[in-house]
Amino acid sequence: MGKVTGAKILNWKQWGSPKLVYLTPNPDHNKVICKVAEVAFPLLLLGDPGVGRQRFVECIHGMSKRRDKNCVRVPLHSIDEDSFLEKIFGIESSGKAGSRKDGYVDLAEGGTLFLDQVHRIPSKYCDRISELLSSGRFIREGGDKFAQADIRIIAGSEKGISDLRESLGGILSGELDSLRYEIKPLKEHTKYISGWLERTMYVVYVKSIRLAQKPTVGFPTEEEVEERMKIISKIPKEILSKMETYHFPGNFHELTKMVRTAFTFGDWESVVFESPDNTAVDEIKNHFDGIATKIVGGEVSSNASRDDLHRMLDDVLMKKAVEKVGKSPRRIRDLLDMNVNTVSALEAYKRAKT
Repeated sequence: MGKVTGAKILNWKQWGSPKLVYLTPNPDHNKVICKVAEVAFPLLLLGDPGVGRQRFVECIHGMSKRRDKNCVRVPLHSIDEDSFLEKIFGIESSGKAGSRKDGYVDLAEGGTLFLDQVHRIPSKYCDRISELLSSGRFIREGGDKFAQADIRIIAGSEKGISDLRESLGGILSGELDSLRYEIKPLKEHTKYISGWLERTMYVVYVKSIRLAQKPTVGFPTEEEVEERMKIISKIPKEILSKMETYHFPGNFHELTKMVRTAFTFGDWESVVFESPDNTAVDEIKNHFDGIATKIVGGEVSSNASRDDLHRMLDDVLMKKAVEKVGKSPRRIRDLLDMNVNTVSALEAYKRAKT
């Protein structure tokens, strides 16, 4: 393939190599993955929605000695409290007519159990999870004897550590917090954006080929998938430059959306970069100079910068939110997330706790 003026050639196919399949474009991530894969301690993975916690777990599992067994994700947000124990631990057989029903712990035997959204564990079952973490022992629903599990447990959450301590109590102060790592937002490691693009393109390619092999009417054929990937492997340098400084709302969800858009329309010009200044709050901020003094009670200096004014407005919104719904991070997020994406929920969490 010849050199393309004004474009960078993305070598996305390399991410299908056995040497790279369980690694990432970020060398700092890879160091953590390789080190953590060598030990059997429970791991707590923190990070905003979309930072790739599940993929991180898959990489750790793939680099560990447990790679030949299952890596099982438990979507705790979708398990109701009434069925929690039977879904996690399974159901013991009942006499001759009954048969044992496996739970997630059984499915992960010998491998890795990923408790995603761990803050969703019902408080009344924390002791049961704590027992599993500390000794590997558990009791199936309907049973009265302990069973022994051989699993590596990794837990993930988008919550901050202070919120987790509040909701999980003893679990977090024990085994679960013995090893912890926080995955940073994509915007903090965009210097590796070419590699992240290539890796995301490879994932989109694999999924597209699988769908193309099914009798799905209207979906591109395998040949068309290959042709589209060939086209979008040449990314204009100006698009790449934008990505290097982009804030990536939604993290890898946003990057995946971009790649799918380019794949669908056959060019990178179709990709939309959302401005951080396109929400209702920003419309207020654009007119803030003239009303700032009124809003904050006359405390604004005449030479205050626009950034200063923006921060002050955020503070006012935060204080009003606390007055309205209290200091609950979830309620504050819900209140300020009403088409007001610029006022970061995470910032709200931090301020509410101070």
